[in-house]
Amino acid sequence: MGGTEATGISRRIRLQAAALAIIVPADGIVAVMLGAPLWIAVLYGVVGLAMAWAWIRYARSRPPSPVAVEQPFEAPAQPARRAIGYVSVPSASNGELRTRSEALEAACRERGLTLASIVHDLDDTSSDQRPALAWALEQLAGRHAEVLIVPRLRDLSSQVSNLVPLLRWFDSEHRTLVALDLQLDTSTEAGRLAAAAIAGVGGWEHERISERTRRGLEAARSRGGTHNRIAVADIPELQARIAQMRAEGMTLQAIADVLNEEGVPTLRGGAMWRPSSVQRATGYRRPSAGGRGIELPKSNSLKS
Repeated sequence: MGGTEATGISRRIRLQAAALAIIVPADGIVAVMLGAPLWIAVLYGVVGLAMAWAWIRYARSRPPSPVAVEQPFEAPAQPARRAIGYVSVPSASNGELRTRSEALEAACRERGLTLASIVHDLDDTSSDQRPALAWALEQLAGRHAEVLIVPRLRDLSSQVSNLVPLLRWFDSEHRTLVALDLQLDTSTEAGRLAAAAIAGVGGWEHERISERTRRGLEAARSRGGTHNRIAVADIPELQARIAQMRAEGMTLQAIADVLNEEGVPTLRGGAMWRPSSVQRATGYRRPSAGGRGIELPKSNSLKS
């Protein structure tokens, strides 16, 4: 009897994992057919495979349930975690905001979350400015809530590269991100693995560009020039990299932080990139407030 039961459980685990590996990528394909960018399908495929693998690993590691417990121990009830819902919609007048808000309310009830509020921004594909999202993140940083719940992961940013620092910011026991479309919950092992897979896609692209930039900088320095002064025009890879980040709405400070984190050498051999050196290297002016990307709360805003 025990062997038959174990076989049935193993079959059920494989079927559940197969469903995750098929359904989640299928959602991405449907999104692309409806006009979403191609990276959405790739992202959904990676997440589906990661979640299927994590589910098999988690299910196999669970200890068998006890047959009977004479005096079950009842743990004291834990206070419900507080959640903030966030929605990004093209317009607040077409009923889409209400539909997605109701979906968030239902999801919080199913998960036993206390929904503190729902905030929204109007989706603008030309900018990642999201003041309501910035406010929600500040609430989580200040421990006024523990969970950010969204209908779709892509509501958080119009650029996949901007998701990388955001997902890493949620890599904390005090902060949780729940995305309903991908069934992603970073409080679980499967959710953390899926988030790491998504961040890895964007991180790999950044690493590839940064490596090409370093090679271009070394080549430019080997060629020399007037008084050995190198301009950004001497390194097309670096020029294109910075131009791309500016087009995505990143501030000069944010660009400097990315270049420093990726270990890209400065043009003049300095220790670190600074906003002023980025500005000198590119000649761009500071963007208007409407062009800024996702601004994460500083780590020192967390309460001890």
